[in-house]
Amino acid sequence: MLHIPGEAPKVFQQSIDAFLQELRAAGRSRDTIRGYGWHLYRFARWLENERQAHTLADVTRENALAWMSNLWEHYQPSTIKQSGQALRAWVRWLYARGEIDKNFAKEIPVPHVGISPQRTLTTAEVRRLFAVCDPSTPKGARDIAIMAVLLDTGLRASELIRLRLEDWQESTRKIMVLGKGRKKASVWCSVECAEHLQRWLAHRSKIAKPEEDHLFVAVGGYTPGKALTRRGLRVILQKLGKQAQVEDVHPHAFRRTFAVMALQAGVPTRVLQIMGRWEDLKMVERYSQALLAEQVWKTVQGQGKSPLALIGQDKQHGK
Repeated sequence: MLHIPGEAPKVFQQSIDAFLQELRAAGRSRDTIRGYGWHLYRFARWLENERQAHTLADVTRENALAWMSNLWEHYQPSTIKQSGQALRAWVRWLYARGEIDKNFAKEIPVPHVGISPQRTLTTAEVRRLFAVCDPSTPKGARDIAIMAVLLDTGLRASELIRLRLEDWQESTRKIMVLGKGRKKASVWCSVECAEHLQRWLAHRSKIAKPEEDHLFVAVGGYTPGKALTRRGLRVILQKLGKQAQVEDVHPHAFRRTFAVMALQAGVPTRVLQIMGRWEDLKMVERYSQALLAEQVWKTVQGQGKSPLALIGQDKQHGK
């Protein structure tokens, strides 16, 4: 069972853990399970402390609505949405098992979360990030290879750290990926990315532990030669961002940048959806809409059609 931060009252925790085990068996991602567990543990503690509830029969519509209302005092809509989704799923599971008398899952409100501006890296920022790495050193070669793969293929953080040596095929430049829901897929990288990977592999052979078969491993730190963790990946990119004076550098910023650069290169949204393995085309359209808006603004401003530019033209003509 995955480790869930914190704990819950015993009767609730046993039920929540059994629910999470079934999610895991059904192939749900580790991130989803951790997120659901974190929210449900908090709900269970709140039930005991604030509602003096001690049995599963106390998982009622009234208590669920009170919990969701309480969240608005402490969290952003995106977090509240995640909590509501977790609670809905657990309620449906409890009802199916006969633990509660009513399935009120649909009555649990889940807020609509609007589309907010997404962080993408500019070409100049990417160049600065690569420039602070020394490819002649194991760490520099690894960090360049990591960024190259993220940028060239759009892999998620969890997908990158799960890569194993056997997943990389140098002759075809193909990478086998274990994605969300444990779905297998293939992606291909450029010649330049392949060269970065091969340079890193030459260093990796001298660093990795004999039993370690993950493609990317720690260089130094507490677990040298062992598989890179998700937290470790995030720390690596944060440090590179600090060195390069680029703010908010994290794995998903590279995935968004992969999407935006592909769109800029003329890749159709449907093709990009396949390349990035997005289940919903709407996710891709978020990037295309933001990019289209930017292009429209630049076109209008560049053609001298902004209000201030037009006012200036009127002055020149004595209007």
